[in-house]
Amino acid sequence: MEEVVDRSSLASWYVIHTYSTYEVAVRDNILKMVENIGLQDYIFDVVVVFEEEITESKGKRKVVLKKKYPTYAFIKMIYTDHVYYNVTRIRGVTGFVGAGGRPEALTPEEVRRIGLEKVKAEDLGIQIGDQVRIINGA
Repeated sequence: MEEVVDRSSLASWYVIHTYSTYEVAVRDNILKMVENIGLQDYIFDVVVVFEEEITESKGKRKVVLKKKYPTYAFIKMIYTDHVYYNVTRIRGVTGFVGAGGRPEALTPEEVRRIGLEKVKAEDLGIQIGDQVRIINGA
């Protein structure tokens, strides 16, 4: 019997540089490309990171979503030349961030700091009933 391997565990996060204001279009076009040419086993997620910003206009407060990293999108993928070629051909993509234009994977610390993957309490060694101190956020 063949053993099923979770290929997403082999994937790493990479940074895609885009033209200004093309981040969401690049994300959407990559996701369409994955469906169209069957790269589901190589590309697992594409993210544009937003943060909430409170603005005030005419005495009214309004929450606006603002890109946290303008001109960048993040992609979780297994790097191959075929995947690299297809992603860099997407309209609005100027290339990957890394030495010599070749993708350089983000470290686990960078992935955590950017907030690309949610951290579970079990991963931090926190048990029910443990006392914790919140130092940032709601």
